[in-house]
Amino acid sequence: MSFEFRLAREEDDQELRELLRDIEMSGDIALSFEHEPNYFVASNCANLNSQTMLVVDRERNSIVGVASRAIRYAYVDGIKTKIGYLSNLRGKKEVRNALLLAKGYKFLKKLHGDAEVNFYISTIFSDNNVAQNILTSQRAGLPIYQERGKITTGFISLMGRHKFHVPQVVRFSESTQSIKGVVEFINRYNAKFQYAPCYSVEDFVGEDKLVGFSTNELYLYIKEGKIAGVMGAWNQTSFKQVKVNGYSKTYQYLRPLYNLYTKLKGVPPLPPVGSYIQNIYGSFIAIEDNDIEVFHALLNSIKERWANRGFSYIAIGFHEKHPLHGELLKCLSQKLESVLYEVYWDDEEVVLPKEGLVPYVEIATL
Repeated sequence: MSFEFRLAREEDDQELRELLRDIEMSGDIALSFEHEPNYFVASNCANLNSQTMLVVDRERNSIVGVASRAIRYAYVDGIKTKIGYLSNLRGKKEVRNALLLAKGYKFLKKLHGDAEVNFYISTIFSDNNVAQNILTSQRAGLPIYQERGKITTGFISLMGRHKFHVPQVVRFSESTQSIKGVVEFINRYNAKFQYAPCYSVEDFVGEDKLVGFSTNELYLYIKEGKIAGVMGAWNQTSFKQVKVNGYSKTYQYLRPLYNLYTKLKGVPPLPPVGSYIQNIYGSFIAIEDNDIEVFHALLNSIKERWANRGFSYIAIGFHEKHPLHGELLKCLSQKLESVLYEVYWDDEEVVLPKEGLVPYVEIATL
């Protein structure tokens, strides 16, 4: 076979979406991560710009592999900085080999030559040992993948009745606060964490950056007339989907028993094969002094509004060292763990972030 590497074009959209539908993440639950109805809407979300790298089989003139390089603003050592983000590394079985991977990273390094960023962040699912072993090997010209801890994505049930009215919590549309004040509050909080997003007012009032998000879904905790906490409810199902493609033999056997248990506990069951996991994201989380009561008040207000609207979970993600990580573990129904990496080439003079600050990434944009 003969392969070439190139950047994606708009006319590749349909084939890219078909590729994502065909490639699944194996495990006890086999999942595919889809970008319908437009691949590029999802890949551009929350980024200053993004590039989709393709592996093309010349003989069949078909796309057989894909990966993304994005540039975004984040806080590095408390300063607004451009950083890179690597994601969506997918490929058909015939291209999952070390040689093509090395060529792919060689292509990536050429793109890196634009000097937009010094380094990248990336995540790999904790149970994907094959990918971790290969990508961290530093063989064949691969960059360094420096581990920076684990991220827990907690899935919190939206099933059942949730009556949690908290008078201090208001939606932005009902508040006297300005969007400028909200964004400044979020940024002050994020500046205390490594890699945390840095937002502008235009990100929230425009339609291109935070696709599908409405400021009406910003929830504010007001204390003595001032903002003491923020959390947003972001529904991304209009452009990103997670489909259940199958279960392992063990899960096939246990699923009926587990689903019976979920009825008794009032939590979401394991969905049937061919269906989609319906969740919203708890995003733009910023809480003064990481106050536990404020965190739960905001979370419960979102649960009250979004319960019984066809969604199973609200997904929230924290680094294992985040001050609110322990509270997340107490209220989740399911979880996914990922390993966070800094990615860079050792043949360059790279200024990396200082150690000490706890990482914080927005899981809705991973």
